[in-house]
Amino acid sequence: MVSDAVSSVCKEDNLILNFGVFFFEKYHTTQSEFIRQSMRQLAKLVMELKNADTRIKNLSDALAPDKFDSIIKAPKTYM
Repeated sequence: MVSDAVSSVCKEDNLILNFGVFFFEKYHTTQSEFIRQSMRQLAKLVMELKNADTRIKNLSDALAPDKFDSIIKAPKTYM
């Protein structure tokens, strides 16, 4: 994994790590590139959400119902 801000978020966020473990156990190495890309996309989403709302520290915080509008707006920012 490339060491950058995105990979740091991946390594520090338990929900993103659990996502990766779940899919790796399900698909093994056949889908490792897809799993890596998906984890990085989640990390980028978390990074955008952190910029928009300082109360968000990780993906679990972002999934609270009161953060729904922030989640909808964030992908438009980095795409």
